Amino acid sequence: KMVWNEELGKEIPEGWKNVTVKNFCVDMKSGGTPSRINPEYWNSNDVPWLKTGEVKNNIIHSTAEYISDEGLKNSSAKLLPKDTVLMSMYGVNAGEIGILKVEASTNQACCGMICRNQSHSAYLYYHLLHNQEFIASQSIGGAQANLSKDYVERVPILNPTEDLLRKKELKIIIDNKEYLTKESQKLTELKELLLSRLAKVKN
Repeated sequence: KMVWNEELGKEIPEGWKNVTVKNFCVDMKSGGTPSRINPEYWNSNDVPWLKTGEVKNNIIHSTAEYISDEGLKNSSAKLLPKDTVLMSMYGVNAGEIGILKVEASTNQACCGMICRNQSHSAYLYYHLLHNQEFIASQSIGGAQANLSKDYVERVPILNPTEDLLRKKELKIIIDNKEYLTKESQKLTELKELLLSRLAKVKN
């Protein structure tokens, strides 16, 4: 059943509410970058550290760089839990979405959205993905377009009933996407290994 929502000026499903991303989430955090001039912050693989270029409407289970526990402790970087939804806020990637499948930290150009559970994370991921074009259009700036954490917090979102959010369909889609992402990465690594061995044989 559809009912009229005065705030939105249109009909929405009965029992649904118009809220902001901040209201929907348990917490929201932006990241940080440990000082590059201190090698102790980068000399171990303690904590995965994600750059915005790795947020590409994808499932994220690994990162190109890592920081040390000391780097995490002595910077504005924060450890984000598994199933955190990420949005890139700066540059050509502004508005792109990702979802963490490992505990990780990010640089300051990422906004981390921590949800109550996997089902809430899956819904938020796909809701933002569906509205990505509009969100990206709100970026401001000259040579490099930017969003802000404050703007992301205020993005409106339709909050379904809890019964609907408890359903597993979106979570299953995310789980399948994660599996396919891992399999694709394994095949890429295998291809690179085989090409490397073939090159040695030819030489």
